[in-house]
Amino acid sequence: MENEVLIERAKAFVQAVAAQAPWAEIEPYYAPDVSQEEFPNRLLPKGTVRNLEALREASARAGR
Repeated sequence: MENEVLIERAKAFVQAVAAQAPWAEIEPYYAPDVSQEEFPNRLLPKGTVRNLEALREASARAGR
């Protein structure tokens, strides 16, 4: 992909997340082997690492 296409795709992803779009709209931006690392915070004192399935489950729990 050309840089412009990648930039536009990244902007679309950020806009979808900022708009709290449904998971079905956000999921296509993730690669099947995605790994999201969340650092320790007040909600998750030990932090966590999520794969695509765990992201789906978290989204469902959040009602998206």
